[in-house]
Amino acid sequence: TALAAPSGATQCLVDRFASPSAPVGVRFGAELDGARHSPFSGGLAERSIVTGARAPTHRALLWRGRQRPSSIAVDWDPPVTLDTGIPDVAAPGDDSPSVATDGHLVAVGVRAAPGGGEVHLFAEGSSGWSRIAVVSPPAGSGAEHFGASVDVYGRTLVVGAPRTDASGFTDAGAIFLLEQRAGARTKTTRIDPLVAKADGQVGNDVEIASTLLAFP
Repeated sequence: TALAAPSGATQCLVDRFASPSAPVGVRFGAELDGARHSPFSGGLAERSIVTGARAPTHRALLWRGRQRPSSIAVDWDPPVTLDTGIPDVAAPGDDSPSVATDGHLVAVGVRAAPGGGEVHLFAEGSSGWSRIAVVSPPAGSGAEHFGASVDVYGRTLVVGAPRTDASGFTDAGAIFLLEQRAGARTKTTRIDPLVAKADGQVGNDVEIASTLLAFP
């Protein structure tokens, strides 16, 4: 869909992504992320868009596309479904899965999963996309709504758990930083609010880029 160009721009183009078959999921598009994961080098740049859906199971839909250096249009492939297999529990409120991608890895956070929440990681192999890991809250952390927000950057996964108690306050929230190290080891760091308060719910949104981690 072509839109009016912003001031100072020559053209503005927006692609419309529709649920490929109805009903694919409740609250399709409630969570969205994207990435350009290869540079222009005389060829094509690859782009990815991922969105979440929650019925009948919590899942993500991933679009991959290619863009030429001389064009703003992207040639999108049909979407790939990345299914966590966790049934929709029809919980009240926004229970949509959170999603994030860096183009090579897709993270799908399911806060409603038993045990405080889960994050499912998907990667592309020779036979297509498949789940490579399921990340649960660290033992003894008391994390709740783990996976309410997610982001990925390289070998680092950031997970928000906004219903976690911290510093004696109920639902103050916490963030978990998981870094893959050599030898398949993973370093997990918990980040509590600097100034905790009841129902503060830190971790409802997280973003990471290089060495910068941001959250409201």
